[in-house]
Amino acid sequence: MKTPNILTVENVLRAAREVQCQLPDGRYVPARSEGWGGGLYGLRISLKAAWMVFTGRADALVWEQQS
Repeated sequence: MKTPNILTVENVLRAAREVQCQLPDGRYVPARSEGWGGGLYGLRISLKAAWMVFTGRADALVWEQQS
């Protein structure tokens, strides 16, 4: 299970500019890190993120091309 990250808009924009990975054909594309799903810590972050969305303190962001 992927653990969600709680990010600010600035975090997302900075990552889009700075974090990339190279494809086999040599192109570089924006990339994002995966959340660490470490046991109770991962569950705690998941519940915190869900509660923030449920109470209207945060919005959910869907990344394109995610399976």
